[in-house]
Amino acid sequence: YHGVGAHVPTDKMAKAFIKLHDMVKELWGTENRPLIIGPDSSVFNMTWYLEFAVMLGKALDVMDVFTYHIYSLGPGSPLLNPNMTDHMLNATKLQTLHITTDRAYEFVETLRKGGEKKFQLWCGEGGGAYNSGRNLFTNSFISGFWFLDQLGTMAQQYHQAYCRQTLIGGFYGLLNITTMHVNPDYYTALLWRRVMGRKVLSADVKWTHYAGEADTEEAEKTEKTEEKSEKINKNRGESAFDSDFGAAFAPGYVGHKLRVYAHCTHRWFLEQHKQTNRRGGVTIAFINLSTHVKHTIITEGIAKGPRAEFILQSPRKYDVHMGLYSHHVMLNGQTLKVINNEIPELRPNWVLDRSKPLELPPLSYGYIVFPDAQNTVCLTPPIPGPFSP
Repeated sequence: YHGVGAHVPTDKMAKAFIKLHDMVKELWGTENRPLIIGPDSSVFNMTWYLEFAVMLGKALDVMDVFTYHIYSLGPGSPLLNPNMTDHMLNATKLQTLHITTDRAYEFVETLRKGGEKKFQLWCGEGGGAYNSGRNLFTNSFISGFWFLDQLGTMAQQYHQAYCRQTLIGGFYGLLNITTMHVNPDYYTALLWRRVMGRKVLSADVKWTHYAGEADTEEAEKTEKTEEKSEKINKNRGESAFDSDFGAAFAPGYVGHKLRVYAHCTHRWFLEQHKQTNRRGGVTIAFINLSTHVKHTIITEGIAKGPRAEFILQSPRKYDVHMGLYSHHVMLNGQTLKVINNEIPELRPNWVLDRSKPLELPPLSYGYIVFPDAQNTVCLTPPIPGPFSP
């Protein structure tokens, strides 16, 4: 009944997991048994987790997966957390997630180096804001900014799975049980599952051409249509957003507004869209936090071929700021709606002409698939799933 303040001593927790392992072994044997997953604490505390591992001692191998909870937005209550919009759209605040994920990965790597077993690392529960989230925030379009960023960050930091809190219940549920419609994060998660494969590449935004306040008076007049261009270079499994333009570099606050993550393209997408003849596909997950800046991406280092765009935006096209709190979302300009209890088909916008610029609208997020990218890492077979001992 102590809630998030509850504390279980590490020695008792270790004994409980050893007993659980013995029960599972007795019921299922050693083959095809369920995974032993835990301890799933409300926060990741390095000291506690290390003590837990020490208490397990020689029985450390009873664990298959180490998990913890993450609620990076803080409490859902508007009284306790009045600045939730800033938490969702502030690149610096989103970046602080790395503090937790880095330490969690450091813990698992420490255990791996001490033995032969490769333990998995999962986010056992994540819903943005704890205490049931907040209406119009963790169940609306704006929620996709932190959610997609968290999926990308954790995959980048060697987490094999992410358990979203929750499918039904609270204000962070993916399904609205009152209207029987789905909230925007459902589509974000579904698209991730369909287009982002299990091989994770590195992706960075490095250099930027910026036509901003300091360029010309004309640029000042068109401040709301400022653009920045990046060149994407992919070699040896790495993705670098680079630029060699001779113009001014972007101010820091603009350069940090575009966040990107790269994976090999999921096999499901290639099969569903009859692209299995393509080679070395790469998918980019992007988040444009800019309120007025449209990003024009110039791709280099990717073999010529088509691209499939999944761009998610607020349905209130001419009032994007109020539209942030909408329970609906547009995919490539079309509002997604559940009709007769059927999830709509999530059709990409295919661009066959590679000379056509890739434009990422302000306050948008989504996925760009390059099925014929010829990325050398993505030419090899996919990594097996995380759900076997």
